This record gives sequence, C-alpha cells and structure tokens, in this order.
Amino acid sequence: MSDVASASPHNKDVPPPVEERGSEARAEPSPAATTPDNGEKPAPEDEGTPPDPRSTGAVLAEWANKAKELWQIVSGLALSIFGVLAILAIAVPILDEVSGKSIAISDISMPSDLAGRGYSPVVAASRLRDAVEAYVEEVSTVGQFSALSLAQEQPALVLPSLGLPLDVVGDTMARTFHLGGRKRITGEITDGPSGLSLRLRLNDRVIFQGSRRVRRGSDPADSIDALLAAAVPSILEQYAPYIEAAHLLDKEKLPDLAMQKAQAIIDALPDSNDNVPGAYIVFGIVYYQKKEYAAATGALRNAIRLRPNSPLAAVAWRNLGLIDVQQNKFDDAVADEQRSAAAEPGLDPLAELAVIYAEQGKNDQAIAENEAVLRLNPPASTAEGAYLNLGALYNREGKRDRALAAFESAARINPRSAEAHTALGTVLTMIGKLTPAASELRTAVRLDRRDGDAAFNLGVVESAQGKTEQAIADFRDALSLDPRRSAARFGLSNLYDAEGKSALAVEQLVAVLRYDPRNAIALNALGGAYYNEGKKDQAAAEWQKAIRIDPKLPDPYQNLAVYYASIGKPHEAKLSDERAIAADPTFAPAYYDLGLAYDTEKNYDAASRQFRHAILIDPKNSAYHRALGEAYARARKNDAAITEYQTAASLSPRNAGIYHDLAIIYDREGKHDRAAIESRKAHELNPNLAPRDLSRGHS
Repeated sequence: MSDVASASPHNKDVPPPVEERGSEARAEPSPAATTPDNGEKPAPEDEGTPPDPRSTGAVLAEWANKAKELWQIVSGLALSIFGVLAILAIAVPILDEVSGKSIAISDISMPSDLAGRGYSPVVAASRLRDAVEAYVEEVSTVGQFSALSLAQEQPALVLPSLGLPLDVVGDTMARTFHLGGRKRITGEITDGPSGLSLRLRLNDRVIFQGSRRVRRGSDPADSIDALLAAAVPSILEQYAPYIEAAHLLDKEKLPDLAMQKAQAIIDALPDSNDNVPGAYIVFGIVYYQKKEYAAATGALRNAIRLRPNSPLAAVAWRNLGLIDVQQNKFDDAVADEQRSAAAEPGLDPLAELAVIYAEQGKNDQAIAENEAVLRLNPPASTAEGAYLNLGALYNREGKRDRALAAFESAARINPRSAEAHTALGTVLTMIGKLTPAASELRTAVRLDRRDGDAAFNLGVVESAQGKTEQAIADFRDALSLDPRRSAARFGLSNLYDAEGKSALAVEQLVAVLRYDPRNAIALNALGGAYYNEGKKDQAAAEWQKAIRIDPKLPDPYQNLAVYYASIGKPHEAKLSDERAIAADPTFAPAYYDLGLAYDTEKNYDAASRQFRHAILIDPKNSAYHRALGEAYARARKNDAAITEYQTAASLSPRNAGIYHDLAIIYDREGKHDRAAIESRKAHELNPNLAPRDLSRGHS
C-alpha cells in the first residue's frame, strides 16, 4: 500500500479574493452639503401659473436637494481591510416663480468688431453664466476620499434676454439663496491698446475690473472667457462669500486661507446672515481634516446654535456624526444622524446611518437603512450605492445568493460600474463559479484600468483555473498600481513556488518584508520558500522570527515540526505541533502532522485521534480521510479503513493512490473481485501503478 504523503512546510495559499470595495465600513464618509437658508420659505413648487419662458428676469431657479451617493465597496478578505465611502451629491433644478429676488445679468456690451463676429451681449451673458456654473461646480466636486460637507449659498441668476434660469450645480443645495430685492449686473467689454478689458457693476457700483492681452493669431473668445472666469469670485463675494471659502478649501486645497476667509465672514457679518454658520462649518471641516476633533466639534456646534432647525444644522450634525465615528462613539454618531434627519429629512441621514450600523457590525439595522433608501425611489447613483452595500452586507453574512442579486441590480443600474462587476466577480469566485467570475472581473479591469482589486481577484481566479501565466500577469498589474499590495506578492510567490522557481518566490516575499518587516505571514512563507530550496536552517530561522512577532500564528510552529522531523528530532517535532494547536485549536494541519508522527511510532490509536480532530475541522480534506484510513488499516480495523478510503476517493476521484489502497484492503479481506476493480481504476489513472500481487496485504 502506498504511504500517505509526508507533511511539507505549510504556507498560506494564494490569498482569497478581495471583497467588494467599500463594503461594510468606510473611512471618513463625505456627507452632502446644504445651502444656507436666510429664513425665508421658498415658494411652493408648481404653484400658480407657470412663468412665461420668453419673459425677461421673471423666473428663478429653485433648487431641490437630490442627494446622490456613490458607495464604494472594498473590504479585503485577504488583508481584512475595509474600504471607504464616497458620497457625491448633485442638486437638480426645479423651476419656480419667485419674483424680485434674483441677480439678473443685464447687458454686457461688446466692441463692434466682436459683436459683428457673433459675440453679442447675449453670448457674453451666457458665458458669464457658464463661468459661475463652472466655479460652483468645482466646489461641489468633492474628492472621493475627502470628508467635506459644504453648505453653499448660490443666488439664482437670470438671463433677461432669454428668460432662462442659470443652471448652477451646487453640492446638495436644499434651498435657493434668496436676496432682498432685485440686483442687476451690467458691464462692458472693451478693446484697447492693452487688450480686452472687462468692467462689471452691481446696481451701478463697480465690483470687478480686469484686462487681458489677446495674443496674435489667438481666438478673442479665449480671452473673453478668462476675463469672465476671473470676475466670478467678485460676483459671489457680494452675497455668498462662503462659496469662496469653500472654493479655497475644496478646489484650491488651501485650508489655512479658507479659515482666514471664514474668520473674515464671522467678523464682518451679523449672526443673522447665513454665511456665518456656513463659515463655522468651514472651520469644522478644516479641524476635522486635521483630526483636531474638539475644535471641530466646537465650530460645528456654533453653526447649530445659530441655525438649530435648518439645512445648515443638518450639515453640522452630519459632520459631528463623522467625528463620533472616527472616535468609535457609534451610539453618539447614530444620535447625530437622527438629529440631522430631523433638521432636514432626506436620503443622506438614512445612508449614513447604514454606514454607521455596518461599522458596528449591526448588519440587520444597516440592511434596513439601505432598503429604506431604495424605497424612497432615489436617483440612479444612490440606488446603485445602496445595492452595492446591501450586497456587501449579505456577503458578510454568507448569504451569497442575496449578495449576487444585489450586485446584479447595481450592475443593471450602471453597467459601466467597475465596482459592481468586481463585486460580482468576487462572490462568483467564492461560490466556485470561476468562468463567469473571470468574465465579470475582466469587465471591471476593462472599465477601470486603475482597479487593482479587480486585477488581483482576476489573478486569484486564473490561478485557480491553472492559467499560471495569465495569473502572473494579473498580479503584476495589481502591483503596478500598488507596489505595497502584499496579497498580490503572496500570489506571485505561490505561483513561482509551484513552478519550482524558488528564487523568484523568495524575491516577492523579500519585497513584502521590505515594506513591512514585521509581517509574520510573509516571514512564514519565506521560510517555506527557503525550505523548498534546501536551505533548511535558513527556513527554520525565518519561522522562529515569525513566532517572535506573532506567537498566535500556528503555521510557523507546524513548519518547524516538519523541519525537526526532517532532521531526526521527532520529540521536538511533536512539541512544535502541540504548540501550533495551542496557538490555534482550529488549525487542522497541526493535528494531521501530529497524527503522522504517532503513526510513525506505530501508535495507531493516538494517530487516529489526531486525524479525526483534523477531519472535524476540515471534513472535505481527502488527505485527512486517507491518513485515517491508513491508521485503521495498520491497526487491522478493515471496515473502518474502507469507509475512510471511500470518503477520500469521493473527495478526490482522480487520486490513483486511494484506489490502490482500497484494492489492498479488499484483497486482505479476500474480496478479490472488488480488489481487481479498484486496482484497474488506479492503473487507468496512473499507469505506473501496474496491477500487482495484492495478497501481500498491509505492512
């Protein structure tokens, strides 16, 4: 009978696929912002007769808060890393009739030669509108990993010659900033020796002057656009200086200047002006980014004190919730989000409550909040994020079918979402559907070449499919995006080791340790690579280093047991296996190795006990069942041996050695026909196992 394969150094397998990004918990979510309210109630939607779109200066863009959240799902099973939550909110314009409370861009006269070429006053007004829109949109485009929550004031602007509202995109602007009476911007563009000049007046008071030289052969329109863009801060400065502070903070990344601007607002304006609580929120955000949480809390509470029941208060409460999350005060964070919802009901508090509950491990509550978001018929990107998070939560609970359904819904909403396809590929990998998993992951890589998770997971799948070259290329792609991704280096090391390329395997593990010298898993794997090169003493040294760094890691103890057994120290080998079990009683390989040691000593009862322990932990491991069958066979417990061999064969039907063992045990019992059948199976799978005289029985 063939002996059971002897133990070899135990290295971690290729790490499991990284779970869907962002998944349950996200670092520093970025809540949506809200426009300051000056106390006036906006006119009801669709009240009265709709305004005539052909009239001049008769309509005002009324903005409604349509928070759109994009939730990225990444937590890596291999590295136990949670990803981050990004919330991107975009306001949607709603036309309403609010007379007498808008800034109107009136005539901006042009030089006759430019007017003759199509640069009319209407075109100039339109371009100024575009410049304002671009400026505010820059402020509202918050980086995915920042933690900004800006309440922005934006006056509505009207083009009198067209009667069209200015479509300025603001970051979750819940209300239009209403002005006390009509304000009119007029101006002129002139062409002189110094180039084009622009002068703008607000109700006959000059608020901007500037000039720009037109280069020979260039389009004057470029200079016009540059002048108009330069004028935008002067326009907004008159009634919404908070936007300039927000621009300094978000777009220009100048937090100290943003704080100076905010302080100037607080010093110059009365508390009744909505820019003041907005300025306190700027202070709160800067302190939050600096992790000065006490100062951030004080600033945000000042904003709440000035506007306790307003959208501004909702924004401040939301940021206070973020501070509590960073300090692991989850109950306080939940209370803050509930206060935010009371100040301004909407999608944001529900979504952020879902994140807080997920970070606490309260899956049921997190699922309920995400489902509540979906019941509100949210915008597409918000629905996509909710489905992605539901999928992550279901996956966390092992409910793969529900996770797949949620991720499929996200992919249907946004077929170009790399996150959704990565998540689908991850779960399909987990349930063993490697071909569709590879397809989803390739789609994710194609959609976003910067998606290192998709590239890494594709490497995991193609490695499992035996596509070694492709897997190596995938892991290298992942490393090109992040050289510190240790999981990809482990994957490469395992593949090189399987190909007998020990030097390349060592190279990858050394790179891991260069970035993280105290990585006990890498030290353990490096020991395995050295052992495979025949450098046994060097291997043992690495395993001992790993134990000093992480005494609870069982692998290096078990590997040392293999080392001691190989140099003829069985007692030390058994002690190392027992230490591995003490470090982790669920570590099946140590029980298996200990069983082999007892089997070598012909202590078959003790060997059987250890193999049964291993099987209790890992019942689908054919090697453990075969080893137990071997121990029973040596102890002449033939029926029990046959049962274990049959189980092993069902788990590994292509393993010729198991059928060979069965043939021997049947032959021992005089069941020669059954023995011949099993012997033929073994020979068909491995011609080197030729039919033999089976009557020798077991030794």
